Amino acid sequence: MKQYLFRLVVLTMLFCGLGTARAEGITFTFDAIGSGYLSGVAFNDAALTITITSDTMNIVNCGSGVFSLDSGSADVAVTGFDPVTILIPTRVFDNNSVSALGFSQASCRGGDFLDIRNDAFASYALDGPFGPIFDPEPFAAGLFVQTTGGTLSVIDAHDVNFNAFTDCSGGAPIPQASLTSLSSNAGLRGFISGVSRSVAE
Repeated sequence: MKQYLFRLVVLTMLFCGLGTARAEGITFTFDAIGSGYLSGVAFNDAALTITITSDTMNIVNCGSGVFSLDSGSADVAVTGFDPVTILIPTRVFDNNSVSALGFSQASCRGGDFLDIRNDAFASYALDGPFGPIFDPEPFAAGLFVQTTGGTLSVIDAHDVNFNAFTDCSGGAPIPQASLTSLSSNAGLRGFISGVSRSVAE
């Protein structure tokens, strides 16, 4: 049993250590302060979180430095309300050419809901852990969608904090190892080799 568990740990290390060399589940979060309505009930300067889940295997290059990833699901939690799920297709995109990242309707031409800017977005392709990135004044903030809890309308949002994490990052944005660094790191190869030998004994 111990040998089985040890092998599982080693395989997990190898699997997750490959980083962007493979597809994996990814979650994006936008934490903000917003005002609007949910099912006809107003909220003002309330904490809200948009959580988008997807898989990096579905990243699309829309051209001109724009990367897009349609959502598997998009949920919104507003203080004082039950969490809701958005009922229309959505996506997260990064426009490298203008250092902007946003949440919008699905497909490369989907209309924008929430857009933020930061120099770090000039090289992000939605393919791994990222953040936190803070933008006090997003340059686009407007959301009008149907949800499982009724119509959601966000007419203003500010103090936006963006994060991305993958299944292997353990729930927090972290730097990812690459195949190159793994193959060139003799210490890591030796550690893995040693663990494998101890399991086999």
